[in-house]
Amino acid sequence: MNGLNDKDMEILQAYAEAGNRERYWNYLANHAGADGYGLLALGVVRNDNMPGAVANNYAQSYAKDHDHVVLDERGWEAFGRDLVRNDFQRRALHMAQNEPQLALNLPAADIQDAHAQSFGKASIGADAWTPNILLNAARAGGGEPAVEKVWHTMLDSRFIGVPRLGDTTYGVLGKYGDYVADKGEYMGALIRAERTAAFSSSYVDPDHINRDINHYEYDARSKGWTSYVNTDVAEFGFRSPSERVTDPALIRDLNDAREVRLERQHMAAKVHPDDPYREIAQSPHTVADTTAPKSPSVDSTVLARSVDPALYDDLRARLPEGTAPDRLAQVTLAARQADIRGGDIQGISLQNDSTLLVHGRHPGDRAVVDISKPPPTVEQTVAHANAYAGQQTQQWAQFHSEQQQIEAQAQQQAQTQTQSQSGPAMSGPRMG
Repeated sequence: MNGLNDKDMEILQAYAEAGNRERYWNYLANHAGADGYGLLALGVVRNDNMPGAVANNYAQSYAKDHDHVVLDERGWEAFGRDLVRNDFQRRALHMAQNEPQLALNLPAADIQDAHAQSFGKASIGADAWTPNILLNAARAGGGEPAVEKVWHTMLDSRFIGVPRLGDTTYGVLGKYGDYVADKGEYMGALIRAERTAAFSSSYVDPDHINRDINHYEYDARSKGWTSYVNTDVAEFGFRSPSERVTDPALIRDLNDAREVRLERQHMAAKVHPDDPYREIAQSPHTVADTTAPKSPSVDSTVLARSVDPALYDDLRARLPEGTAPDRLAQVTLAARQADIRGGDIQGISLQNDSTLLVHGRHPGDRAVVDISKPPPTVEQTVAHANAYAGQQTQQWAQFHSEQQQIEAQAQQQAQTQTQSQSGPAMSGPRMG
């Protein structure tokens, strides 16, 4: 049976004591027999996939709304390092009890306790961890066996905070919902976290930092920051122009966040000499991800791009990296129907956490896309695009025909008027 050994514990302890979060979770993620928790935790550290981004956004929102606690990036990094130490302590306890398998794959209760302890240290409630409410409901309704079943269902489905998987969230709430104080509030918070996560960026790049829909880019030459803000601007729908960041408090915050990411990079480069897992594991993707486990097929990308190549390319450069072809195709068609062309996009914004707006060059040119629902397939969108193109062709042909008729009538009226003004001698039949 797979489990941890003394050498594993030595390596993990070194990473935990150093606060080397990426290497700690990466080691567990790559270990034979691991249940997947380490891989998902790695996604939270890097914020580079949907489950990780949802978990981070949910925790931040919960801390602010319920506990009135707002941590900056360094504060969350400190929380993450403390969590690693608490996690290791529980693994060490199982090793001391001669339970190497449980040391590798901690029981859900241990993981809950580790999170609760770290959140408590930051003056944040334990329910800031996305699965906590569900696990407690399962415990109240079915004891620890029910908790373990729910936990492993979440791991198997790559859940950890993604509300679109009916067999996990809705299934658990359906069975144990009586033990959840406010199911609607919980689901609403998860959905809002997911929608916000769709526009977040990874925590890996120190020179590009997102704050909601505000994007900041570091210039190494000037050692300053430039902001790019996608938002609604009055009635014109234009994107705010890029500008230098001059607010001292914001500059300090961005510089500190950049330093945190650089520190984590440098730490991750320090690999224990006995650690065989040199490469950082690729974060998992879920059915709720805007990305897929593998790169989309060439056929699907080409097909999606066929809706409007120039417009598709423009949108692809502006939407979150890895946005799936079906969503890109949907947004491309909506923009095209709003009379927006490639090169005309002035900005993209999110309204009410569920509506994506694409702003065109001219006032009133605005595409509206409901992102609260899964997009149509690429094939369906292409079919709609072809039908729309056919309608446009028919409308243009009809318009052209009507214009010709109008011009012909105008010419006939002009000739009639000319003949009338020329007198009776000109009113006879034309020759030739």
